[in-house]
Amino acid sequence: MVSENNRSLIIQQFDELAIQYPRLSIAPNNTSNGLIISGIIEIDAVYKGVPLYGDFDIKIDIPEEFPKQFPVLYELSGKIPASFEHKYSDGSCCLGVTVELYKKLSMQPTLEYYINELVIGYFFSVLWFQRFGISPFGERSHGIAGVIEYYKEFWDTDDELLAAKMLYTALKPNAYRGHLPCPCGSGIIGRKCHSQQYKSIFSSAFIDQYYHDYISIYDYINKKRGKNYVRR
Repeated sequence: MVSENNRSLIIQQFDELAIQYPRLSIAPNNTSNGLIISGIIEIDAVYKGVPLYGDFDIKIDIPEEFPKQFPVLYELSGKIPASFEHKYSDGSCCLGVTVELYKKLSMQPTLEYYINELVIGYFFSVLWFQRFGISPFGERSHGIAGVIEYYKEFWDTDDELLAAKMLYTALKPNAYRGHLPCPCGSGIIGRKCHSQQYKSIFSSAFIDQYYHDYISIYDYINKKRGKNYVRR
């Protein structure tokens, strides 16, 4: 079960947030050991001189190990257009590439950051899309396409296959050697090339997500190209 200390911390953080969002409430999750935030959240903002306002009926499943586990957001009022792609088949909202979200939350592991930055940002994008038919901030693509975009940017390459191979190297025990040429093929020794990227994966607290992403990219590339380009 969720520890009483962690539960108390989450409730304390919510109580502080409730001053900003008085139409939200928090309660135990009857189907898990976590908590549920539910109610109405309002967006009132201006971007590029365009005022946007809207309210959404939401539910947020807060896992028992928050912030080590990521909350799941649902929009219950049916106000998200069907053509807005950042939504999963189970009805939950896609706030971005999972490993990227974990990184952000690990830097600011609070409900305030999660709601004020990620949830509000998501619904602002929905409102902008409703009005203009495009996303306001150049968001990544939904699903595996967005995951690949993230890793191409992470490794600074336009080659999805190379990005997958470098991720594979980072996850393969003892495969990376900083004194040898970088696996990217630049000819530069590893510690002067992509050393920081490799180290950030080696030391990551969410290594399982990197493995999950690698398998997803592997399956996508091999299905698309019909060949076994990357080994498990």
